[in-house]
Amino acid sequence: MFYYDFSLGKACLTGKGDPFLTGSLTRVAPRQYVRNLTMRFEIKEEIYLFGEAYGTALNQMAEEGKLQHLRLEIGSPFPSLEFWGYEDELFVYDNIRVAGGKGKGMVISGPILLTKTPFQNFLRFLDESKIPKITLWVDAGDHSKFWCQFHRVHQKGRACDGEWKGRARCLKIHCPSLVKALRGAQVVEPARNDC
Repeated sequence: MFYYDFSLGKACLTGKGDPFLTGSLTRVAPRQYVRNLTMRFEIKEEIYLFGEAYGTALNQMAEEGKLQHLRLEIGSPFPSLEFWGYEDELFVYDNIRVAGGKGKGMVISGPILLTKTPFQNFLRFLDESKIPKITLWVDAGDHSKFWCQFHRVHQKGRACDGEWKGRARCLKIHCPSLVKALRGAQVVEPARNDC
């Protein structure tokens, strides 16, 4: 007996995550019989759970249960604080030094969130997880621009800039490139001008 496909939406409002994933794993726990799991979440509100409760639970589901494929869908950032005219310190774009990959040492523009512990723990989870297959997707119609360098290029060469010009609902992120480029990323300190 197993659940072939199972989906989880936003985490509970308690801030502790979905009870399906946060309880203990027992012989009769339904989550150990899930083969394919889809999780849709908001990056700012729920990314920290992958470094805490979710990472452990998902790895247990693969090692002690039946989990073969985890599909992670990062929802639209709308409505964000910027939409309402407020500045959100985690999504302020700054110069960030790429830690690895083809652009090692290169400086890119990205939200400060990329350098913070919750996002770095998420990257560690993607890199070190025991789950056989993990796919990461972002909302095609409205996503942060930094994702564009990690999803496919439009077939007609159109620029995305966070708003895909096509029919896709979600865009697949190339996880190995994401992890290689951003794991260990740091905000570039402004140059000192001693006069």
